[in-house]
Amino acid sequence: MKALRSKIVILIIAATTFLYFTNDYGLVDIEKTAIIVAIGIDYEEEKEEYSVTAQIAVPESSENAVDNEQCSIEGKGKTVADAIDSVGVNTGWYPLLSFCHIVLLGNGAITGDVADTLSFIIRSDRIPDSALVVACEKKAKDVLNTKTPLDNVSSFALEKVLVKDIAKSDRIASSSVKDFIKNYYSLCETSQMPLLKIIEIDDGSSKEGEQSGGSGGGGEKKKKASIFDATSTLFFKKGEAKMTLDSEETQVYNLIYKNALDSYILIDDAEIDGEKTAAVLDINEITKDMRFDFSDEKSPKFILKMNVRLGFEDLKKTQPVKDLTPRQTIPDEILETTRKKIEKLIISAFKKGRENDCDILHLKEQLYKFNFDKFGAYGEDILKTVELIAEINCSSEISN
Repeated sequence: MKALRSKIVILIIAATTFLYFTNDYGLVDIEKTAIIVAIGIDYEEEKEEYSVTAQIAVPESSENAVDNEQCSIEGKGKTVADAIDSVGVNTGWYPLLSFCHIVLLGNGAITGDVADTLSFIIRSDRIPDSALVVACEKKAKDVLNTKTPLDNVSSFALEKVLVKDIAKSDRIASSSVKDFIKNYYSLCETSQMPLLKIIEIDDGSSKEGEQSGGSGGGGEKKKKASIFDATSTLFFKKGEAKMTLDSEETQVYNLIYKNALDSYILIDDAEIDGEKTAAVLDINEITKDMRFDFSDEKSPKFILKMNVRLGFEDLKKTQPVKDLTPRQTIPDEILETTRKKIEKLIISAFKKGRENDCDILHLKEQLYKFNFDKFGAYGEDILKTVELIAEINCSSEISN
């Protein structure tokens, strides 16, 4: 009996090994492989019609390597689901959305209540709600059809911008569909997502197109290459777009809610040895504390304390060799200038939010969680009545 079991085990191992090395169960027909990696949603108000552009990454085999090429398929319908379904009807295969990690909303789709557009993703299990949601200045279709030197597939290039570097630099206020909807239904009713801008660059391709067109007499002019900028942030109140934070305000907003590991701040008028110069400071560590103060019942305060440890990254000024170290002590004048800049940006972002009824600091939610006994008296008008006090302390890696 034991011998029979041993033979069966040996046969199973041999069969598994054979399949592994021949890769019979891993064969993929490249010509039939097409995965949707991003969708762009546009809305035409006059026609009351959605247009969904599905970007497909198609592997292209070659003698040396396997590269990716993109193709886009567009479908239209009265709802997002109807437009996606029309993609399947027009192409003969039903779209696979399990690998869709980016949802782009065109400028027409961010007018009105955005939750009307995103509700399909939350309701359906065909597309992950962890997909990043991004607002576009132009049509989402134009973004997906953008030529960029960062990658052959524009959504892969965009994913690099949104995900790969954000864990360190915190320059982009990224948001998933799940996070957006969660904040939409929260007490503050304030959500945000990155605002995507397309920046054209000169990579020489347009000149080559002009030369080939001139020599051939009827050559087709090539598209200009572009890169993406998502450092601005668009805020929504109850799903309606209300305000935008610029890149510097977005960076400070991220410093409040994230742990910056390798972020930088530019000081234009730093003073070194009595001379004004530009300086780039490395933000090495941040500790934060946020709380309400109701000592004055007529004027509640929200105190934001932030301790920022900085280091020199670069100076537009020649210095002695002994000072060319990232652990160089930062003069008190520069630390004070940095403190004022961070404080000014925090106050500016908060005031902009208050003017547009956007609770960017989630004050109502924090009041409910940590000061519930005061929620009945202050909760309804906390954004209008509270006074923000930003206590910022900047120090060098090595204390003076």
